[in-house]
Amino acid sequence: MFHLTFFAANEGEISPSDFTSVTFMGATELKRPTMAQRIMRLRGERQRKRGWYERLMGRSRGLILTAFGITELHRPSLMEEYSAMRSLIASGALTPAELNQLLERLLAGGARDEWLTLTFFGACGEATFKRERQLKALNAGHNTGQINSEHLNQLRDVIDAPVATSAAVIGRLALDVA
Repeated sequence: MFHLTFFAANEGEISPSDFTSVTFMGATELKRPTMAQRIMRLRGERQRKRGWYERLMGRSRGLILTAFGITELHRPSLMEEYSAMRSLIASGALTPAELNQLLERLLAGGARDEWLTLTFFGACGEATFKRERQLKALNAGHNTGQINSEHLNQLRDVIDAPVATSAAVIGRLALDVA
């Protein structure tokens, strides 16, 4: 997927694989894929053999290029992460052991293993949802029956936690539902 912003402002989503974004003298807001999407990409990468050029150039990763502008990467909310992970487990696409292994591998590499960022005379950074917005989304999930009270309380506790901590809790809770 190719995303171009040229003398303008734009927003879009980062696809889990084959993603390139170019921002030139503008502003771009990109929504990162959920952990569930990233895990499925990682699973596919594990089964695929890369050529020598791809290994040399690192083009198995996406590219985010910013020149004279700003690119902001937005993480999904905890509710989005929880819902996507729960759907992944419910689909039976992964065994619990495979999920734990892939989640651990994903967290060990971090997002920077998934895409390369190059910035010239600009800024590229990551943004998270504010606590109030996270709480609102989690409460809405609880009110609609997507989250039980016990899971709601545990997700509230990891709102401001590091990514590795919240990811581990989300993975464990998604397996608890299955």
